[in-house]
Amino acid sequence: MRIRDLPGWMPIWYGDDLSDYLQGEMGILTDVSKTRSNALSLTMKHQGKEYNCWLAADLPVIVEIFLLIENLIGHPITEIADMEVYCSASPSHPL
Repeated sequence: MRIRDLPGWMPIWYGDDLSDYLQGEMGILTDVSKTRSNALSLTMKHQGKEYNCWLAADLPVIVEIFLLIENLIGHPITEIADMEVYCSASPSHPL
């Protein structure tokens, strides 16, 4: 499945102020980190401002997404959303 096909995809990106937000596939990925066992925190830059979103899914999916995008810092979010995610029941690379 593509990342964009995940139930939680179509990120809502929040700036420093929660009233400052964007929704959609825009900007450039600047950071990705694991926030808990089944979620990632993504940071992107759009029009000179940084925004954050959280992506939650089953642990095998999160592990595969992390492994795919941890080396894609600097790439457009649209490019990342088009990536295919292949998950196994027991991931070989724990976070």
